[in-house]
Formats: sequence, structure tokens, C-alpha cells
Amino acid sequence: MNGHLRTCTVDGLNIGDSRFNWNDKLIIFHNKGTDNNLVNVNVILPNPYRVRNLGDSISDEEFQDQGEAFDIVAMFLACYHLTNDFNMPKIIMHTWSATDLQPFDSINDVTFSGFIPQFKSRFENVISTDLTSSALQNTKPLFEKLMNLPKKNREPISVALIVYHKARSSDEIFTQFLDLVTVLETLFTENDGETKYKLALRTCIFYENDTLKRKELFEKLRTVYRDRSDLIHGNKISLNPHSVYHKHYEFLLPIVFQILIKYIKILSNDVAKKDIVKMIDDMALGELKSEFVT
Repeated sequence: MNGHLRTCTVDGLNIGDSRFNWNDKLIIFHNKGTDNNLVNVNVILPNPYRVRNLGDSISDEEFQDQGEAFDIVAMFLACYHLTNDFNMPKIIMHTWSATDLQPFDSINDVTFSGFIPQFKSRFENVISTDLTSSALQNTKPLFEKLMNLPKKNREPISVALIVYHKARSSDEIFTQFLDLVTVLETLFTENDGETKYKLALRTCIFYENDTLKRKELFEKLRTVYRDRSDLIHGNKISLNPHSVYHKHYEFLLPIVFQILIKYIKILSNDVAKKDIVKMIDDMALGELKSEFVT
């Protein structure tokens, strides 16, 4: 296998001396002498490392490579969280350095020399190594469903998972709230001109199978989307964000959590975003049965 690897440092995974390997493309390992919950995640990219001479600025291609590695890690961590319902591990550092790989039979033959700065884990509770290892294995089926999607079909859900990871990793309530709404917009809107009404309607139809509960959910979602619009446009900003935006955030969490899992499963049936949106709109018009089957 030829290519190069990029490294992120992640807080929130306790794997001890073991090493997690997903398809020779994503490797998680712990450096001795660092906090138990801190790990390096190496992503192997297929293209050779684009060597940069000393003093050269970072090229667009290198930005692209580093961004691709970061996105893959964020998507994996989001799938880990969705599969196991554990706290979201957080990417705390990524490096611009890269390591070229020579042809080899297995990634396990390569000795990695990961570097973790002397950070302290922000997680007070350390999950056991056995439980973490089991959770990582449990993550594989959902992550593989995601990564096996055709690239065009994978793009919307990939963006949604990356933004979801950002929302769950942040400590800032405005970011948390706005990012959760952005996840839903990514999945259920097709252009910037679509109304809050349509977004709320699609979200509640996709999420809630009980038609009797949809009306109440629809009204709550319209309020959430209105407050989100007011916030980003500066129309009416609450001076007590924890009384408004935190409440919305807590309301959205279980909805977004379930929607992301359901969306990946539906996409794995060779369905695209535009097909999902059309099915929802057809349901709203009474042209299809009123619930999704995954």
C-alpha cells in the first residue's frame, strides 16, 4: 500500500496498550506517558505526501489532505458516539506533518511514532479499556455503511456528521445550538430559499412516525428555527442564552441523534438525499404511507 498518514490527537478514548485498526485506513493508539483518555488517530490517505520545502507556504493540496483526514476522524467519532451513546470524543489537535508510507502488506507492520503534547484529558471519568475496545468494534458497522456510500450520496450526511461532532465537542451554547440546527438544514433542505415551515415539516415527518405527535413537534421546531434565524441575523438575541438556546439544544439532541442514525441506514439502500426529501414531501401530500422503514 502506498500513501501517507496524517495524525489527529483525540481526547475521550481509553484503549490502553491495544490498537484499533479500521481497514488499514484509520488507526487509533495510545502513547505511554500520556493521560489514559488521550490517543492519536492516524488516517492513511492513498496519495503520496506532497513534499513542502522549508519556508514554503501550505499549498491548497495540503490543506485538502489535512482537511480530509480531519473530516474522516470527525465522522468516525460521531459514529462512535451515535452507536454507543457515550460522550463525544473531541479532536484537540491536528498536525501539518505527514509521514510517507512505502509498499507493505499490512498497516500493522508499520511502527507508528505518534506525538501527543502534554495535554490533560477534559473527561473526568475514564471508561475502561475493555468497554472502549468493545465500543470501537461496535462502531464499525455504522461507519462502514457511511464510508461505503457512493461519494455523491455520502456528501450531505458527511457534512452533517462533521457539524454534529463540532456541536457535541463545543462548550459554547451558541455554537452547540446553531450547529444542531445546521445538521438538520444539511439533511432536509435543497436550497437557501426554503422556508422554516418546510424545514420543520420535513424534520418532524422524518423523525416522528406517530402522526398524532407530529403537530406538537412541528410547532416546537418552528419556534427553534425562528429563534435560530433571529440569532444569526441579529433580529432578536436573548440576553439570557441558557434560558433559551440551551433549552432548544437539549430539545434537539435526541431528535438529531436518532435522525442521523436513521438517515445513514436509509442512504445505505442506494437512496440519495434528493430521494429522501421527495419521499418526505410525498408523505406530506398523502401520496406515500406516513412513516419511513429503515
